[in-house]
Amino acid sequence: GFFSGFWTQFVVGSEGKTKINDAIRKCADEGRAFEVELMYERSDGKCRWFRCAGRKESDTSPIVYGFIQDVTDRRCVESRDRQLLSRYMKTTDTLLEAT
Repeated sequence: GFFSGFWTQFVVGSEGKTKINDAIRKCADEGRAFEVELMYERSDGKCRWFRCAGRKESDTSPIVYGFIQDVTDRRCVESRDRQLLSRYMKTTDTLLEAT
């Protein structure tokens, strides 16, 4: 395939692989900029969340510029915040029901 041997082969799950491959292909073919977050398996076997974005250099150029950023820490904080909010809401609901 087009991305054989490319870093995208380490994206976890077929849905994630399809998402990034389609995004890159549409960027190259149609000039659509993209930004996606995907789970990625590093060479040491650990999974991390990566934010990937790219855009075509120009309408006439085949070159796509992009970046990959590890956003695992941010996602962990967001997940913890959601859990804390959920616990807070349950506690508040319980207290309100008791009154």
